[in-house]
Amino acid sequence: MSESINDMFVKKPKVLKTFFFSGNQTEIDVFFSMSCLKELSDYYEQSSDYRLAFARIAFYMYQKTGGTGVGKPLEESDFVSASDEELEALLISILQTDERLNKEYERTQAVNPFERFYKANDNLVKSAPVAKTLSKIPKAIDVSSVTAIRNIVEEQNAFMRSIDIPHIRKMQELSEIYNEVNFSHITEAFRYTEHIRGLDISYMNAIPRFDYPEIRSVLDKVSRIGFNIAEVVKPIELQMSQFQPDFYNRMQATFSTITNLMSSIDFSMLMYHHQWSEKHDLMVKFGWFYLNELPTEVIDEIYDKKDLITQDEVDRLVVQTFRSNRCERLKKVVKKWNGSPYFKRREHVLHEALVCHSQRYYNASTMLLSIHTEGIITDFMRIGLETTNFGTQQAINCIREYLVELPMSSLSFSDWQIYHEVLDRISSAFVEHFDAANPDSASNNSRHKIAHGHVTEAETEVNSLKRFLYLNEVCRLLSYMDKRILEKNNTAEC
Repeated sequence: MSESINDMFVKKPKVLKTFFFSGNQTEIDVFFSMSCLKELSDYYEQSSDYRLAFARIAFYMYQKTGGTGVGKPLEESDFVSASDEELEALLISILQTDERLNKEYERTQAVNPFERFYKANDNLVKSAPVAKTLSKIPKAIDVSSVTAIRNIVEEQNAFMRSIDIPHIRKMQELSEIYNEVNFSHITEAFRYTEHIRGLDISYMNAIPRFDYPEIRSVLDKVSRIGFNIAEVVKPIELQMSQFQPDFYNRMQATFSTITNLMSSIDFSMLMYHHQWSEKHDLMVKFGWFYLNELPTEVIDEIYDKKDLITQDEVDRLVVQTFRSNRCERLKKVVKKWNGSPYFKRREHVLHEALVCHSQRYYNASTMLLSIHTEGIITDFMRIGLETTNFGTQQAINCIREYLVELPMSSLSFSDWQIYHEVLDRISSAFVEHFDAANPDSASNNSRHKIAHGHVTEAETEVNSLKRFLYLNEVCRLLSYMDKRILEKNNTAEC
């Protein structure tokens, strides 16, 4: 099978365009991927300079394209010293290839285009959970009498323009607390209210609330908005009931629906990504990563003590969490793996690894999981992608390449970060040099040292647990990719 893994997933073709930087002509693929977003964020964190961060991302995209151009290869300094007009030409081309980003850019206010571009990307990341939830609302509501309700809403809008509502200034609290955060998605909620007239309000119970386990601990720490939608709607209702009682009676159900709907939304979600990233980076610093399965209080305790807590204390907190109640939490993790065909066929092997871990036979559990990580990944290539041309390291590299080129709208940025981190950890175990003539020169994390039977020291619970958690993220990633394969096949059949 000759096609690449990105061909298998219908990767967007290259969009090569010609640009000039410091007077030098070159071609750049203007597709702005997940990896570009990560690099842009990292560059800005390092410099706090929007223009410099964009100049460096321009060089990064140039390198990814292959460094093609007329004359000598360009250096990063050529992009940093480029004129604003030259850099803006690339920025505009990026926006032209990404409709979602372009719309967000148009809504974003900033001093210069480079700051505006950065904040537009940041807004997309932060608003994704709100947009995702609101997009489900029409499916939960039985749409009826649309024309009649539209007339009511139009009548309401005309009435609203004729009255003064001083209490509406409370809305400013929202923008003051979340300065420069984009709230455009929230207006969608009001658009849906035109469909609700005449419905039993119990239908509102079907509307999905936000439930993102990976950010629950963040929500506990984010400052809540001192904002009560009921207090905003109440004066509107009061004035209507006094001046337009008939119209008020017709709109009462709509007001109730708006209040219930908006009260169900936690607007602090809009702040989630920045604080999530801080906690994730801290966990990575201590050799772990942000885990869906870790209780919020554990991550919060580590974060609150970040300036004082030691590596041993972090390890102990995480290990005790998965050790408690006879490894109950870890058992639940492993049980979920049976939903994947690559894990299901190893059910008995993975169960034995779990038994060994729970009984503290860590050498046995570590060896089983290390070896079968390889089998699971190559099974995905063989069964999922129907190709046998990939060895383990090549398969890992191809999956990482796919993640790097993933469009920003395809996967949450938090999941993308975790998958990337875990694949780096797994890959490092495969690429570590192993010399059979001097096996002790390799670390005990080396896949080859483990597979060739040269790890003779007692293994630790920390290392054994990490192997389980790496595999859990591999399971989530491969399940996501399986869905993409199915989507591609269904599209091909249509």
